[in-house]
Amino acid sequence: MTYDEAAVLDAVRSFPRGKRVPRQDILNKARLPLDRLNKALTGLEASGDVWLDGDMVRLSSSGTTFDT
Repeated sequence: MTYDEAAVLDAVRSFPRGKRVPRQDILNKARLPLDRLNKALTGLEASGDVWLDGDMVRLSSSGTTFDT
C-alpha cells in the first residue's frame, strides 16, 4: 500500500458507515492532488478496499471499507 492509498483509506474511514461519499469530500479530507487521489482510489478498488460507483466511493455498512 502506498502512502497516498493509506491517506485516502484513512480519509474514507472517517466518514459515517454505510455512506456513499463523493470524491470531492475525500479529496478535501486527504489533501492530495486530484491525480494522486484518483490513482490511490484505483489502487484501493483493485485491492478490494473500496468500491467506486461513478463519482462516489461506497463504504461498507460495517463502517470501515467495502470489502469485496
